[in-house]
Amino acid sequence: MKLNKLYKFKSLLKNNPLAPEWDYELYEFLLDSSFTKHFKIELIKQGELTKWKEYNLFSWDCSIVDQFKNLIKEACKNLNFTFLEDLWINGWVYHASPSDSVRLHNHSVHNNSFLSGTLCLTTCDVVTEFHIPILSVNPEYGPLILPSKEGRLILFPSCIPHCVSQLKEGVRFSVGFDLITNTAMKYFKEHSNSPSDPLYSALLYGKL
Repeated sequence: MKLNKLYKFKSLLKNNPLAPEWDYELYEFLLDSSFTKHFKIELIKQGELTKWKEYNLFSWDCSIVDQFKNLIKEACKNLNFTFLEDLWINGWVYHASPSDSVRLHNHSVHNNSFLSGTLCLTTCDVVTEFHIPILSVNPEYGPLILPSKEGRLILFPSCIPHCVSQLKEGVRFSVGFDLITNTAMKYFKEHSNSPSDPLYSALLYGKL
């Protein structure tokens, strides 16, 4: 899959031990509208999707989900690094109505944090903000603000905080997912004491 745009954020060399330091890349791809329309139809067939912790999108037995898994793998060939460890995948759907928003959050912040993604299935009146690495008003350092655009797929480091503004009208469909390293899954299974944790739904994805 062809990379549409690379968003690169790298700090200057810090001049003291307490100055911030970062080096992050976010990858943007544009998927065909025929794919997104088919995906939305399949999502609507599934019914109740708001309890995202209780299912894994990638466990569904349907061709469009299999196609999406393959598209993610194709997109990952554009990453500017190599990673040979097996990965796991977990995904969910976000269906928003007017007045809905998504608060500032991240998907994981620890020494095994890896890669997440989001796919817009509708064009609507919201923006997604990626705060890199801190809340900043300088566009050189973030936040990266992207309007909702059908077909836009973003891959980003799971540790980056992000939020979605309030939807004013219409509906918003998007898909989110995490790629989790095998090391992270092993640690989770050995130390988790929360049976409702959505990571228990993750499926083996294989290598990039």
